[in-house]
Amino acid sequence: MPARLAQLLVKRGLLAPERANEALHQLAVVGGGLDTVLLERGWISEAPLLQAMSELSGLRAVNLADFEANTEVAHLIPPKIAERLCVVPLSVEGATLHVACGYPVRKAELDEVAFLLGKQLELWVALEIRVRDWIATIYK
Repeated sequence: MPARLAQLLVKRGLLAPERANEALHQLAVVGGGLDTVLLERGWISEAPLLQAMSELSGLRAVNLADFEANTEVAHLIPPKIAERLCVVPLSVEGATLHVACGYPVRKAELDEVAFLLGKQLELWVALEIRVRDWIATIYK
C-alpha cells in the first residue's frame, strides 16, 4: 500500500522518484507511515498528501489539525487498539462511530472492532502524525 501512495505522488509530480525510493527504503528499515516520512523530510505538504491518501483508500479525508480532539468518545476505542491500528474516534452519531484512520486503512481489523463495539464505523483517512497526536491527547 505505501508503494501505491508513492507511485501516485510520483505520477502527479508531487514527489521525485528518487525521494519516493528513499522514503520506501526508510519505511522498510524503520517502519511507520509513508506519509510521516514524507512530511518529516519536508518533501510534500499535508494537503496534496492527504488528497492522494483519500483517493487511494476510497475514504473521505479529514485534516485533524482543523479540529480539537474529542475526549468524550475516547472510551469507545481502547487505547491499545487505537495505537495498534492507528485510529482515533472522532464523534458518535446515533449508532455510527466516526473514526479517523492512518493510511493504509486496516479495514478487516476495523470491521472486527465495529462488531465488538456494536456500532457502525464511518471511516475517514487522516495523516498518521495527526492521528498519533490525537491519540496522545485523548488517552494521555
